[in-house]
Amino acid sequence: MTSEQLIASIKRRANIPDSQAMITDEEILDFANEEMLLNLVPLVVSKHEDYYLTSEDTVIQSGVYSYPIPYRALGSKLRELAYYDQDSERYSPLYRKSIDEITEDSARGTSSGANRFYIMNENVVLDTNTDVAHDFLTFFYNMRPNSLVLSDRVASITSIDRTSGIITVSSVPDAFTGTSKLDFVKLNSPHRILNYDLTPTLIDDANSQITFSLTDIPSELVIGDQICLQNETNLVNAPSELHVMLAQMVAARVLESIGDTQNLAAANDKLARMERSTEYLIDNRVTGSPIKASARRNGFLGRGRTLGRRR
Repeated sequence: MTSEQLIASIKRRANIPDSQAMITDEEILDFANEEMLLNLVPLVVSKHEDYYLTSEDTVIQSGVYSYPIPYRALGSKLRELAYYDQDSERYSPLYRKSIDEITEDSARGTSSGANRFYIMNENVVLDTNTDVAHDFLTFFYNMRPNSLVLSDRVASITSIDRTSGIITVSSVPDAFTGTSKLDFVKLNSPHRILNYDLTPTLIDDANSQITFSLTDIPSELVIGDQICLQNETNLVNAPSELHVMLAQMVAARVLESIGDTQNLAAANDKLARMERSTEYLIDNRVTGSPIKASARRNGFLGRGRTLGRRR
């Protein structure tokens, strides 16, 4: 659903006519953004199927130990943290320690302190020697969905020139300026964010063209995908099958806001049935190949230990 289709679905479910002054389309989208972050996204993430998983590399600097968690990380939370050695093209795991352990036996730069980190505010702090030959610190995290806006703030791609970096769009929104940072959003489900926080080299309103650095244009970008302002989209960043459930969530929220308690009870009952059914759609993404537990180095099983019988 686009934002407009979502609004129309919400109004139908809540029996709200277009010619009413109780609630505006912008207020409905505000409710939708709140329901996305408070209910829909936590439901999807709770299944541990990595729908929003992405990664970001940060160059490790000699003598620098503190690195910010990417600001788009959902809940400022990481899925995993690792070293990436560009020469060997291999990841090395990093292990989180509590601040109590770090202050008790910190051994920065020694073998006993290697591959450890702790979290302070919105930063990860390495408790190891950063002069070692590792190239990148790789953050794996669930990306926060973009906020829903009306489609007049979004540009739809009509052609892509991968030689010049010129992308032609249906029209350049008035909100786009030379200093705007932009995101690429996939048209097809699950409407994920392909690349983000990009600064175009040129915005040509007359010819409906936006020029980007060639390295900023993802290989997956195709005609029909969207260019949006930073942190915005007109597409629900979730599998298409969940869009109707979001509409039901917002319809219940609207009914609550206008005090329609009679219809609210029926809307909440339908929403509960939807949530139970949705779990079958998003749980276990590869049904024929369930994830199997494996031992991690330096982990409990990795040290060759076994569980004793509980008495």
